[in-house]
Amino acid sequence: VKVRQALQALVDQTAILAALGASPELVQHCQSMFMCDAPYTSTAATQELMKPNIEKAKALLKEAGYKGEKVVVLHATDILTIHLSATVLEDLMRKAGFNLDVQASDWATVAQRRFNKEPVEKGGWSLMPLQWVGFDLATPLTHYGIAHNCTNGYAGWSCDEEMGKLLAQFTVETDEAKRKALVDQIQKRAHETVSVVLGGQFMLSSGYRSNLKGVLSTGIPVFWNIQK
Repeated sequence: VKVRQALQALVDQTAILAALGASPELVQHCQSMFMCDAPYTSTAATQELMKPNIEKAKALLKEAGYKGEKVVVLHATDILTIHLSATVLEDLMRKAGFNLDVQASDWATVAQRRFNKEPVEKGGWSLMPLQWVGFDLATPLTHYGIAHNCTNGYAGWSCDEEMGKLLAQFTVETDEAKRKALVDQIQKRAHETVSVVLGGQFMLSSGYRSNLKGVLSTGIPVFWNIQK
């Protein structure tokens, strides 16, 4: 956990988002597990995370007893947003003292290799920079880094007994105010155990010809309902 907290401490969302080259109105420093400007946006346990701290990361690594063991990063080079953000992250990790073995490949190779649970000496891995779509992150029951807790269903395989109890409560709770209170607890626990580290929130702009009608406003392209 201390090693993961070190990673969490060094992540500079401003630097990562700047590397993407997006317009300022399309990016946002966001430490809410469930997206910012969304139904379950939460500020729980986010205050300390708003300012990256390399020195804190170094101290946490020392506290964890890290002695320069190899850290394998699966770096997808053919998806530009992943490639750029991973490059910034790797630079920050080296500055904090992580001994990186960056293994660059296309996304298809990363997507297949991420299911390898072997030690790094046998083809396993330590860290996988990626991007998720906001739809999937909007609730605890669909969030990749939380919903699959102890299910062995998503690469990373986080398992926390306390998180399981909170998710069970959220699933059956029907009062929306109580649900939002549970979201705060879930996020606090997620940031404590560092099941996933957030690198920032961004949007992609899109355009279409003026003679098209019925284009649906969605976060991913869909090609139905359209007419010329």
